[in-house]
Amino acid sequence: MAALLITLCFVIWCSIELVRARADLSSARGHLIAAQASISGDSSLLDRELVSAGASARSARQSLDRPPLRGLARLPWIGDPIDSTKSIADVLDQVANTALPPAAEAVRTLTTRPLLDAGRIDVNAIRGSQPALGTAASATADALRQAQQIRARTWLGPVNRARSELVDQLTRLDSTLRSARTATDLAPGMLGADRKRTYLVGLQNNAEARGTGGLVGGLVLFSTDRGRITLDRVVKDLALPPGRGLDLGADYRNLYGTTDPTQIWQNSNQSPHFPYAARIWRSLARQLTGVTADVVIGIDPPGLRSILSATGPITLDDGETATADNIVQLTESAAYARFDTDRSGRKTYLADIAEATFDRITSGRFQIKALAEAFGDATKNGRIAMWSQVPAEQAELAATDLGHEVPYGPGPYANVVVNNSYASKLDYYLSRAITYRRGACADTTQEILVDVTLRSDVPDTRLSPEVLGTFLPGGGTLPPRSNKLTVSLYSSWGSQLTALTVDGVSVGLGRGTELGHPAHYTVVTLPPGKPVTVQFALTVPRSDADLVVPVQPLTNPADVRVLGQPCR
Repeated sequence: MAALLITLCFVIWCSIELVRARADLSSARGHLIAAQASISGDSSLLDRELVSAGASARSARQSLDRPPLRGLARLPWIGDPIDSTKSIADVLDQVANTALPPAAEAVRTLTTRPLLDAGRIDVNAIRGSQPALGTAASATADALRQAQQIRARTWLGPVNRARSELVDQLTRLDSTLRSARTATDLAPGMLGADRKRTYLVGLQNNAEARGTGGLVGGLVLFSTDRGRITLDRVVKDLALPPGRGLDLGADYRNLYGTTDPTQIWQNSNQSPHFPYAARIWRSLARQLTGVTADVVIGIDPPGLRSILSATGPITLDDGETATADNIVQLTESAAYARFDTDRSGRKTYLADIAEATFDRITSGRFQIKALAEAFGDATKNGRIAMWSQVPAEQAELAATDLGHEVPYGPGPYANVVVNNSYASKLDYYLSRAITYRRGACADTTQEILVDVTLRSDVPDTRLSPEVLGTFLPGGGTLPPRSNKLTVSLYSSWGSQLTALTVDGVSVGLGRGTELGHPAHYTVVTLPPGKPVTVQFALTVPRSDADLVVPVQPLTNPADVRVLGQPCR
């Protein structure tokens, strides 16, 4: 009886210390979340949250180091959750003391005075933030590595969840700081700190789908010189006489060459690899304007929506207001209804929106933090892409979401891309459901099925000829309100297509290679309101790595699912 009582007391003692440690860890994590949120705000609040986070983490460590738990921690299996909890506390303490303080210092350097004022960005402030930001990024990366090394599975579920939450939190912080570090490394040079730089912005219209997002419908040319940003020109008419196009290699010509993509703006970005589009736009813009851009940017209306959510609305000369809530509808739908067959009027209207947006961004009358967050959100969702003709800059851009590149290298990869093949603007109404199903594994291969279900919910109202695809000579060959799309799948190096069907019926296909990735495609007619399913069946090289699944940025987000497991 005495032994049972002693055992019961011991269990209760251990439980109390574990509950106390868990409460301290939860408190520490809460304080760190609050500290991250206040980095660019109240510095005294930040300091208090960091002190509290460190104190809570150390308190948890002390509970775990007390006699009952210290003894249990030495036991195989039984001590696993205690050991993991100690490691979690150590990582939280490290983040509170070595990662977030320099991050806050970097932000204070950037926000002591206005970073953007009267069209000029303070390049010196950006340079001054670099050392602290580098320290914060390195410390966070080290903390993330330590967190990932903590045992993921123990017999105690709450500890496993705490470890998972810590890794998720640090992954987000690591991504943010790495992006900020890249931005501050690149920004001074790209803002013309050493020499004037010229930018070309391609305005993409997702209502007519292209590989990088949408049809390029206009250009903005601006320059930077020692931090000052100047709008040089808005180009609304992209008509260009035939000229000499770029040579992007035999694989590119095989896949896209029949549509003259290096000589015709409308066909210039069928590939999902943004550097191809950027180089073509740079070449065509030089022929059209005489300006040779140093940097090329692509942005679409949802990207503008993110920016306007930070800067506030823009007002056109006639008093009309464009906001984050209506910019997509205005540019991709309402403009066609308003101007109907007046293409010149519509282009002028869209150019006015582009110019007003540029003026709003360079005014500086908004919170820089809000703009940075909006820019990051748009970049993560593929709404903004960037390419530089400076190799060192491009290498850094390529390692971020801004690069929007098709990776050159092996590994599990599947990328579904649609291109409008009817010169319509009906992709404003397009929805996509894409399912990747990993199947049986063999010695060297794995089966994968890719289902792409497309649906066009075009309304039964009058639409302009340009929206319907009937404005060009020879247009209107499809039933009313129908659309035509080229559906492509870019897959892993060494993959083999075994079947391609549309609504269960085998169809003809085209094939080629892009950056080593086999590309297979077919053309489908999409009637209004009726879904069409394209299925690709493949065998791919066996791998235990996760499948990389880029998502093409169109007006409506795709419903993407990845089912099944890699071969282990």
